[in-house]
Amino acid sequence: MIKWCLLYKNIIIGNHVWLGFNSLILKGAKIADNCVIGANSLINSECPIPNSVYAGSPAKLVKKDINWHR
Repeated sequence: MIKWCLLYKNIIIGNHVWLGFNSLILKGAKIADNCVIGANSLINSECPIPNSVYAGSPAKLVKKDINWHR
């Protein structure tokens, strides 16, 4: 018997998040506000630090405390 709770998990993407080309977001992933996800990155868990850059496969923290300017 398959437990359905293991098959379905929410993906939570915060406000003002940029996703790079061909990035892959898997079930259960959480991305904090004001983050940048690099191109060809794999998000398979949590990216908890806001205002930061994540990149790689699987994605890792690259830079913290980035600022948005218009």
